[in-house]
Parts: sequence; structure tokens; C-alpha cells
Amino acid sequence: MIFRRFLYGIKEGTRNIFRNKMFSLASLGTIIACVFLLGTFLSVALNVRSTMQQMEQSVGISVFFEPGISTERKDQIGEEIKKKEDIATMRYVSAEEAWESYKKDVFQGNEELLEGFEGNNPLKESDSYEITLKEVKSYKQVVSHLETIDGVRKVRYSEGAAEGMP
Repeated sequence: MIFRRFLYGIKEGTRNIFRNKMFSLASLGTIIACVFLLGTFLSVALNVRSTMQQMEQSVGISVFFEPGISTERKDQIGEEIKKKEDIATMRYVSAEEAWESYKKDVFQGNEELLEGFEGNNPLKESDSYEITLKEVKSYKQVVSHLETIDGVRKVRYSEGAAEGMP
């Protein structure tokens, strides 16, 4: 009995689609518009979420050392930094690596400007640790802790980007 009612409903629905073509087209247009708006909203929301995640991962902290600090002390500072639970990644950047990266970024295509720097690294006291955090919310506590470590000259971070994170 229920199956007959179902078939009757399908048959009447099909018949009414062809009887009321304008209303059927209007209903179809409304459904298409709703699906389009829902898809647009969903894609924008996912895009914003992805962008926020990328920005969170790109907020980095650089820890620079006092001039003349020993390699052993740099290693000790690195071990002390690793103890913080908020640290996601930490990478040591030597002065030579920093200079090579700087040359690629700044002097690309103008290598003749580097002639005066041959054999001389102007960033010789720029050894550092590059740090990313698990959660950007904890950057203030991490930065204040890093600034209190003996042997740390400067802690650089993008405060504006970190403040803008929810």
C-alpha cells in the first residue's frame, strides 16, 4: 500500500512539472542559486581557514647571540629553547648561511655589487636560531622567556602578524 502511494506521488509530481513549466523553472533556478551561494560561501570559508593556518606557521622568531659567544654556549641556548613546549621547529642558521641567503635575496641579478665583499662576511656575528611556534597565541610568553636568556642579544619577531592572529 505504501509503495503505491510513493509511485502515485512520483507520477503526479512528474505530471505537474510539465503542467506548470514556469513554476518548475523558477524552483529549479532558486535551487541552483542556493547551491551556488552555499558553494561560494564554503570555498571562501575554507580559503580563509587555509590562509590563517599558513600565516600561523609563517610567524617566526629569530634569536641572535651576543658577539663573541662560544659555540658551546650557543648549543646550551639551543637546548634551553628546545625545552619550551610551545616550540614547533627550531633551526640553527650560521652567519655564512645567513650571508648566502641575503646575497640571493638582495643581490640577485646584480652580482657585480658583491665584489667589495669578497672574503668578508658583514653578517659574521649573525648566527641565530629560527623558531616557529605550535600556537601563535603563546608568542609573548616565548619571546619574553627568550629575551631573559643569558647570551641572547636580540629576539626578532613579526609582532604585527602575531597580534593579528585570532
